[in-house]
Amino acid sequence: MMDKIDVHVHVGKGNALLDEGMAMTKESTEPDFLLKRMDEFRIKKAIILALDIPNCLVSNDYVSSLQKEHPDRFIGAACINPMKHKDFGLSEMKRCHEKLGLNALKLMPPYQFFHLQDKRVYPLYEYLEKNGILLIAHTGVTDWPYAKLEFCHPIDVDSVAVDFPRLKILMSHCGDPWCAVTREILFKNKNVYTDFSGMVISSDPYRGKAYLARFFDNWLGRFPIDRLLFGTDWPFIRFDEYEDAISSYKMPRQTLKMLGLSEKEIWERILCKNAEAMLRR
Repeated sequence: MMDKIDVHVHVGKGNALLDEGMAMTKESTEPDFLLKRMDEFRIKKAIILALDIPNCLVSNDYVSSLQKEHPDRFIGAACINPMKHKDFGLSEMKRCHEKLGLNALKLMPPYQFFHLQDKRVYPLYEYLEKNGILLIAHTGVTDWPYAKLEFCHPIDVDSVAVDFPRLKILMSHCGDPWCAVTREILFKNKNVYTDFSGMVISSDPYRGKAYLARFFDNWLGRFPIDRLLFGTDWPFIRFDEYEDAISSYKMPRQTLKMLGLSEKEIWERILCKNAEAMLRR
């Protein structure tokens, strides 16, 4: 078991989406429980996500309070729905950064019903880029019935990455199932990263550890290895599910040859070092 940084962890409770996830995995989002689980699976730090989608709210203030209580373990990310604000989230992001100390922003287009490259949101991106704030964007499909798939496609990231070349962008979920598009975006845009969160769900017969193994078989040697990151989507997915999937995977010789690295070196980068590099401001 290696040290890890999980770049996709949800906190909070009392809303339909998170409560459904906890009921499914029997986990708890109480901070002490999360920290205990992180210690158990050698997760040094986690990016914890606020949430602002229809009927589901985890406030930016709450995430900030957890970051302040555990600054060595939690990196807080605000969540803003630009469509709810007259200035498309700019003033709220300023508050989150300047008052709450949050240096990351999660946007969830399929749940918030906008395209990432919507020009009305560009002043928000300008602020992020100017202040070295990480943009985390949901890409890839979702099974939540209220989401709209037209806003899921990872191609939307490309325009933002081109127009804001100094803005670091983390694509959640690798744009799955459009991983080929994600690969092209990463190769042409050096400011873009991706994680493979949300790919292991033991209760789903199509998304067990074999699903993650197929992802690694198909893409591990083809992605820029310094911009592929570990993430889980906890508590919708338990840490032990990912630990089992990763520890049981044996990298093919062809992958090692393509990357010119040992298996240990590859895992060290994916599980921890890449996130450390991305998070440097």
